[in-house]
Amino acid sequence: MIRRGKDDVTVKGADSRRGSSGSDRNRRSRTGAGGSGGGSRSVRSEHSERTARAWQNTQAGQTGGARSVGADSNRGTTTKMKAGGSGTSSRKGRPSGFRRFINSPRARRFGLSVAGSYGVVMLLIISVALIGVIVSGAGMSPLPASIASLWMMFNLAPFRFNGTTLGLTPALPAVLMVAFIAWRVRREVADRISIKDVRALVGSYLGTPIVLTIIAWLMLYDASKVFPRVQTPSFGLAIAAALLVNLVALVLGMGQRLLRALLLRRKLPEWLLGSARLAVSYVAWLWLVGVAVTLISLIWHRELLAATFAITDTTGESIAVSGLSLLYLPNVAFGAVGVLVGGKSTFGPAEAGLFAVHPAQLPPLPILAAMPQSLAHWAFGALIVLPPAVAAWRVVTFLKKSAPKQPYLVVVLGAVWSIVFLMGLAWLLGGEVGIFGWAGASWWLTGLLGSMWLVVPGAIVVVAMTGVPSIGRDKDVPEMTAEKFPPKSAEDGDGSAETEEAGDAGKSDDDSDQSQEIVDGEVVATSEDEAEEADDAEAGAESATEAEPATEDESKSGAESEHPEEADDSEEDAEGVADGEDPSEVDTTDEGGDGEPSSSEKS
Repeated sequence: MIRRGKDDVTVKGADSRRGSSGSDRNRRSRTGAGGSGGGSRSVRSEHSERTARAWQNTQAGQTGGARSVGADSNRGTTTKMKAGGSGTSSRKGRPSGFRRFINSPRARRFGLSVAGSYGVVMLLIISVALIGVIVSGAGMSPLPASIASLWMMFNLAPFRFNGTTLGLTPALPAVLMVAFIAWRVRREVADRISIKDVRALVGSYLGTPIVLTIIAWLMLYDASKVFPRVQTPSFGLAIAAALLVNLVALVLGMGQRLLRALLLRRKLPEWLLGSARLAVSYVAWLWLVGVAVTLISLIWHRELLAATFAITDTTGESIAVSGLSLLYLPNVAFGAVGVLVGGKSTFGPAEAGLFAVHPAQLPPLPILAAMPQSLAHWAFGALIVLPPAVAAWRVVTFLKKSAPKQPYLVVVLGAVWSIVFLMGLAWLLGGEVGIFGWAGASWWLTGLLGSMWLVVPGAIVVVAMTGVPSIGRDKDVPEMTAEKFPPKSAEDGDGSAETEEAGDAGKSDDDSDQSQEIVDGEVVATSEDEAEEADDAEAGAESATEAEPATEDESKSGAESEHPEEADDSEEDAEGVADGEDPSEVDTTDEGGDGEPSSSEKS
């Protein structure tokens, strides 16, 4: 705002024409009334008027330029936002990768699932630890160390207390946690799930227990500075045990259908999954047989069992030692598995086997009464027939249900898988027990002998059911069509496009991740691709029915020249649809009867 004469003032933002007309009227009135004095005032008024007009024009130009610049900047910002809709934005305003992951719907979905799953486990651990410190009357100071020790126990990780290493942790809590986590994962993968969802699921359900294990280890490290009896366990063993336990829970929760779809997407053979299923079934039933043998042995050694309860004075102490024995039941049962396959199970210097027993002093725990202190009868060696019987039964059941194309390869690879499973379980369910030393089954001997009892009876069963294999036999015999999951057509009854192949060879993994999902164990297209492929299919059907004969001949000849086999298949499919056949039914052999699989079966 510019100061002017007393009677000639222009307000900022007012119209210049109105201001000029007002000043002219004032000048004329003063000129007519004031004489020479009015002339001097008119000169000053004209000068002030010119100055005001120049200032107003300058302000108007600056305002217009600023508006134009602002409009250009707004248009540029809008253009950048439109261009950045696909994920590209300015470096200054772009959020970090971690923030984008946290704010994504996928992170919220699996974050809530993981929080609910491990939140229940942690709530149970905190409750048990709180009850323990209240009953013992030690106050709240040892509560963090108790919570950390219980988390280590739930993950079968060793921990140290008062200079004693307890590697033989009770396995029943870990078994219950694995069953619960597997159930939660199964609920998450029951509906439509994409490849990126699977990656987020694996990362969240494996990363969370590792982070919790690190926190528990740090809590024990901090408590060791206050309580000399508390010591930190081996960090590497704790992480390895937690990773292995939660990996088992994750794989069991993902299930057969999802794992099969992932194998097909990577173009891996299905007998990898079939052999692993056979090995899991064999090891699980061997474990159940070990539980039964342990209970029978407790009944057989009932006098020794009663002697272990004689050290208790009250009913509460009897209940406490009984509960502790129940927690160690899976450990002792797997020790019985090591004995049944022909190996040995040890508890420090004490050693038990089917054909030799070395007695020694054992802790007064009722469950340890199942470990024999003497060889009662030579007939106990007949229990060695249980592992091959279980193996033969599971192989027969597997062949009847799955009908694999290469049963011999499945059985041999199943024996290899059983070595891994038996050795891993023997390591997890055994460990050091203070001054006694190692307690549990011999991990390497249990793995080797257990796999031998699977491959030998399994091979005999396969020969009895399918005959002796011969070179070139598969070329003369058509492939089995009794697949549990037959290949589906390009479009099912619901109109959702499904891929016959696990993934296109010419596409990258990132492209396939964005365009593929897994529904009921099958890799299918996403919603956007479903609509596009459905439109393409309808357009192709209309063009096939309305095209001219010359165009049809040219397209057929071009297709045959590029892909003759695919052209023949497409002609057969078109004829089948015209005759009213179901397009989802796929032939597994050629018309010539030479036994070679079709292109869809090969995919």
